[in-house]
Amino acid sequence: MVYPVCASVNAKTGLGQDCAIHISYNSQMPLCTPKSKEGDRCRPAANLCTADPDFAFDLSKKSSVSDVDVVGTRLLAETEDHHGLQTTTVLPLDQLIPDIRSPSLVMLDTTQTPALPLPLRIGDYNMDGYPDLLAVIAHGGGTQAKLLESLPCRPHHKECATGRTFRAPAKGTAALDVVLDVRVATFFDVDDDVRPGP
Repeated sequence: MVYPVCASVNAKTGLGQDCAIHISYNSQMPLCTPKSKEGDRCRPAANLCTADPDFAFDLSKKSSVSDVDVVGTRLLAETEDHHGLQTTTVLPLDQLIPDIRSPSLVMLDTTQTPALPLPLRIGDYNMDGYPDLLAVIAHGGGTQAKLLESLPCRPHHKECATGRTFRAPAKGTAALDVVLDVRVATFFDVDDDVRPGP
């Protein structure tokens, strides 16, 4: 589950301040591996779509901050479930988009009455099989769509326990960067030829 969280949202402008993207992972029975033994709590890949009675999201736990060696800044906070597995990753927006000072996330479309919530959009812009994010941010008096590409974590950093994080691409987004009055942004597959993930 991917969702934005902001310290505050201005009801008149719809702008969120001190925002982060939260990624909460479900807790469910894992798939069996070749190393699994008889009696291990796992399910064969053929039973992937079988309902798990213990499936859950645990959003009640308090996050503990992890300091990360990325220019000495806090990158994420994590919570862990009772198995020691990561349940939530918190990615501060200003760390995901370091080239923009104090970006605000547009949380509400205030041109409507009542104001409508603006979700983060999930899609695969580069067709690598991993979900990328599209958000509407505000800075410098305008609003723009900002692409956040899913990337593998660097092996020598503890950026994320799941092996992936998000970053604004350095190239290929110039067309998005020049539009400064974005209200809503979304993904769609024009040729309907998206390929399945890895």
